[in-house]
Amino acid sequence: MLRSTFDTIDPSSTDLIIKFITINSDQKESDTKSTDVEVNETKSSMTKWSHKNLALKILSLKVAAHLKWNLDILEKKLPLPIQVTLLQDLFYITTDTIVIPAIPDFSVHNVSDQALFTIVLYHW
Repeated sequence: MLRSTFDTIDPSSTDLIIKFITINSDQKESDTKSTDVEVNETKSSMTKWSHKNLALKILSLKVAAHLKWNLDILEKKLPLPIQVTLLQDLFYITTDTIVIPAIPDFSVHNVSDQALFTIVLYHW
């Protein structure tokens, strides 16, 4: 039995990151359109992510971790907006803070190791 070449080719790690973030962005845009109609929504509810969005964020971060956060690969293979989104997602997951566009100030003494790694990586 012959298999097509498409059945045997797996997407690269960076392709998966792009796909997860793109799906997440598409979902976010459709959510924004629906919340634009409902003007009376509170601001705090707009910052909550759906379970699907959160799962996609975590998947993209796990793929980057699988690459051991190799910045050479991430820089060469990911478009700049995807790189920024990936780092913003890392901030969100490690600090529960949505970062757009500035980086919040954290005291180095009060922050977890994961958050400190995120801050250093983001400043890189």
